[in-house]
Amino acid sequence: GGGGRIQGCTAEHHFQLLHFFVRHLLKTFF
Repeated sequence: GGGGRIQGCTAEHHFQLLHFFVRHLLKTFF
């Protein structure tokens, strides 16, 4: 994902958010 492009960038953006969220949970509970 990069720039202001929506096509082909949404999936990567969601994956990054999911990865960050998982890491945050691991840090919080473990």
